[in-house]
Amino acid sequence: MKKPLIILTGPTAVGKTAASIGLAKAIGGEIISADSMQVYRHMDIGSAKIRPKEMQGISHHLIDVLEPEEEFHVVKFQQMAKEALDGIYQRGHIPIVVGGTGFYIQALLYDISFEDNEEDHSYRKELEELAQETFCQAVSSIHRYDGSCKITTWLCAIAKNQYLSYLRKHPLHEDLTDTEAELPHTPSAEQEALSSAGKMELLQCLHQFQEPYREVIYLRVFGNLSFREIGQIMGQSENWARVMFYRGKERLRKELNQHEK
Repeated sequence: MKKPLIILTGPTAVGKTAASIGLAKAIGGEIISADSMQVYRHMDIGSAKIRPKEMQGISHHLIDVLEPEEEFHVVKFQQMAKEALDGIYQRGHIPIVVGGTGFYIQALLYDISFEDNEEDHSYRKELEELAQETFCQAVSSIHRYDGSCKITTWLCAIAKNQYLSYLRKHPLHEDLTDTEAELPHTPSAEQEALSSAGKMELLQCLHQFQEPYREVIYLRVFGNLSFREIGQIMGQSENWARVMFYRGKERLRKELNQHEK
C-alpha cells in the first residue's frame, strides 16, 4: 500500500503557507519545505519564509537548518526530505511538501537518481560553489539593499554578476554541444553566440523561449543532467528529451541569426 504524500506548489505569494497550515490541521499533517532559500538561516528577506509564530503548532521541516556557507542542492534536499518523510510516517502523520522549487519536488516525488560520474562531477561541484557564493554575497551585502527595487530583483542581480564571472572562466560552448550520435549534427548555437552575439544575448534568447524547450535546455546545460534524467523530471521519455533539446538548439540558432541581421 502506497503511503500518502501531498504536494502543494506554486510561485511565491500565492497563499501556499496559509493553505498548507489549514490542510495540515485538517488531516494531521507535517510540512516539508521544498524551497532552495528557506532552508538557510538569516535568509528571511525575499524568501517569504514562515515565522515560528505563524506555524500554529504545525511541525515544519527543512526551514532554518543550514548556515549560508553550507552547500544545499537537489541531492541534499532529496536526502533530507526522505529523512523527514520517514519520521513523519513513523509518527502516523501525513507529509505535505510545500514550495516553489519544482525540480526539488520532482526529484523527491519520482525518486530521481543523481549518481555521480567522472564526466560531470567537477562541473556540478562548480555550480554548487557558484550558488553558495551568491548566497554568501547576498548576506554580506544586505546592508546595501535600499528598497528601491524588489528584493528578488536585487538577488537576481547578484546571481547574474556571479554567473557572468563564472562564464568568463568557463565558456558555454563545451556544455551546450550535443555529442549524442542519435541526432543529426548541426552547428552548435552556442558557438555562434560566443563568436558573434555574446553570452548575454544567448541567455536573453533562452529566457524568451517557451516551454518545454527552455526548461530542457536549462536542465541539460546548466543542470548538466542526462536525457534520461530530463525525461524523468518532465514525465516524458529519454528520446523525447533528446528531440526537444535538438529542436531547442535549432530555434536558438535561428533566433541568434536574426539578432545578427
